[in-house]
Amino acid sequence: MDVRVLGSIEIIDPADAGGRRLTGDDLPRRARQVLGVLAARHDRVQSKDALADAVWGEDLPGNHAAALEHYVSVLRRALQPGVPTSRSFLVTRAGGYVFATDRARLDLAELRAAARVAEDEPGRADVREQIVRLTRDLPFTEDEYADWALPVRAEVKAVLVGALLDLAEQAVDGDPGRALRLGREAVELEPFAERGYRVAMRASAGQGRKEEVLRWYELCLRALTDQLGITPAGATTALRDALLASLEGGPPAFDRRRGDRRKAVRDPQTPAATASTAQAPAAPTSAGQAPAAQDPAAQSPTAQAPAALTSAGQAPAAQDPAPQGPAALTSAGQGPAAQGPATQSPAAQAPAAPTSTGQGPAAQGPATQASTAQAPAALTSAGQGPAAQDRAAQGFAVRGFAARGSAAYAGAVRDAAVRDLVDGAAGEDAGGESAGGQLAAGQKPNLVVVRDVAESMATVTELNRPVVAAAGAPGGESAFVGRGAELEALAYGPGVVHVAGPAGAGKSALLGRLRELYAGEVGVGRGPGPGGALRLGWLRTVLHQLGVPADDVLDAAMRERRHLLPGELDGIAERLRPGRDGVRPVVAIDDAEHLDADSVAELRWLQERGVRVAVSYRYPSAIAARPLGALDAGLVLRLGPLSAGELPGELLEASGGVPALVTAARELSPELAQEVAMHLARQRTRWMPPAAWEILRLTGALGSLRVEQVAAAGGLELDDVLGAVDQLVHAHLLVEGPGGHVRHRSELVRAAVAAQVSAARGQHLRARLA
Repeated sequence: MDVRVLGSIEIIDPADAGGRRLTGDDLPRRARQVLGVLAARHDRVQSKDALADAVWGEDLPGNHAAALEHYVSVLRRALQPGVPTSRSFLVTRAGGYVFATDRARLDLAELRAAARVAEDEPGRADVREQIVRLTRDLPFTEDEYADWALPVRAEVKAVLVGALLDLAEQAVDGDPGRALRLGREAVELEPFAERGYRVAMRASAGQGRKEEVLRWYELCLRALTDQLGITPAGATTALRDALLASLEGGPPAFDRRRGDRRKAVRDPQTPAATASTAQAPAAPTSAGQAPAAQDPAAQSPTAQAPAALTSAGQAPAAQDPAPQGPAALTSAGQGPAAQGPATQSPAAQAPAAPTSTGQGPAAQGPATQASTAQAPAALTSAGQGPAAQDRAAQGFAVRGFAARGSAAYAGAVRDAAVRDLVDGAAGEDAGGESAGGQLAAGQKPNLVVVRDVAESMATVTELNRPVVAAAGAPGGESAFVGRGAELEALAYGPGVVHVAGPAGAGKSALLGRLRELYAGEVGVGRGPGPGGALRLGWLRTVLHQLGVPADDVLDAAMRERRHLLPGELDGIAERLRPGRDGVRPVVAIDDAEHLDADSVAELRWLQERGVRVAVSYRYPSAIAARPLGALDAGLVLRLGPLSAGELPGELLEASGGVPALVTAARELSPELAQEVAMHLARQRTRWMPPAAWEILRLTGALGSLRVEQVAAAGGLELDDVLGAVDQLVHAHLLVEGPGGHVRHRSELVRAAVAAQVSAARGQHLRARLA
């Protein structure tokens, strides 16, 4: 027998000619949990008392020993029909039971064996590859919150993260692209481990991409500060500075045209590793900016900023009180770099709006072109002014992209697209702004991309966030596409609104747009994710965005490890007054499905005192057994694909209206776009039976089919096909046509899945249907 518990439980009998297969859903719930506990503690005898405590906890049945014997008997009959009890892999021994791995293959046991070898032999890359292959997901997804499953899931996650980072570090010099993918997966699983961010920074430097080095550092900073209240370690900051210094003024570290590579800077372990940044001022900021650029009052009218790096790693323009020509570009290629208050006239000290990506100072308006009207101090790594720095739930926004293939576009997006477009860690939607910059003269209005790369990343899948596109509006201004009714419901609707939708549906972008429209009246925080962060991090972010911080109250509650007291909650609610147009303040939590019971109770308390609440998650079923399920919704907004009235026909056909695929279809090469589509399809089908993926393959290779044809071509039971089709339609991967036909919604997904089917197999399938 082949028993798999990494991911959902699956039991396969290789000796059965028909390939008999069972899943955890085919077993009674308690029987599945008995199997799970025995598999988690394989090769160790579990007494009936210990097994019953794990399965039932405090809700023990009257005769738990008899109940266990019944469920073990059910398992033996279901998993190994006709096999004598003496030969079952569920062995009765010493008054208890044991999962014997010498009688059945168990993927968890293989993973643990590989982990032991990896620990003993640090140089064995093949063992680490085996760990990554085995771990398709964390174990026991059906019972992920059970007390007996939690330690095993944590164990597997630690092993997988270690293997991913070991492989990434081995690849960073020779194959920075692969190192970046592996490092990203590790960060999605464990967002608070700085080693993953350091690997990603080194890999980005290996590709010659300064802006990505800064972006990964910023992600690390936000994950740690927003959720844990700490800053990155000195080694991480020193590595950032060393990498920026190594890239300053030099050629690309990885030139694909020549095929040559320059070794990336090593993760600093000694003071010598930071020698290249010795000229930088002490305690650089999160964006690598000079401290003097942050405190206008501290600078004399003639003082020059120290020779520190700007957010792009460039010398600040503040060193020249009378700069000639355009100031240095920021990491996004936007406008003048931070020039310091010393060069600003009193009339020009208000922050200027950042320009759209790739536009120079000429696009900033007359006020910013005057000789004494300098750009705002210390632009962030995304090219945003100080007004954008407090938007903790917003991320990198790219507006008004130039046409496909332009240098400005390629530098900002192309290599990062697959990473940021689709979701899951750990978490699935994009957040950020959708307000667009002004287009250059003669430039056609293009789609606007809005995405958040500063997510909590505590959910698996996490950096893989989809985008929401907006079409160019009249007059060159960009506009958020659709969702008008949803935005109105969030602003003026019931006291509690739930926003649900699968990976790529645009939940985070919707909340980000709401916050943009009602600045100062909407705060967006992020849920803790399955990894568990400091409990009140989401509320701290929201209150800061709303301009009513209560850090002393939150710090006290977190220090004492307690819920907020009624008086404390009343004090917070009292400060959250209705704003303009009578809009009550909105507390929104993105990726909220993992909120604990105390957080839900606090939300309900605030809502009862006039604060509106919005929460987002993937599916209603995901919160049914969790505390968030007790937060009754006045309205549930289920985000579907964008419609024909919102997208041009060609783009709609390619993307199927799925927000995560809109930008991929519009801006990426076909190869990259199909990578995005494949990842999204995997994310949306990961909880479905194997028949669902086979249906995607068949309709991808053969086109529109009747369900009877699908069953015949795939050798599937018609009932299984009908059930899987229901799920695929619900996930917006298939659409139904007349006569019982089904086909792919998105041409991108169809092409990506069809590429997995060989020409020989496709020909055979067509012959079978004929």
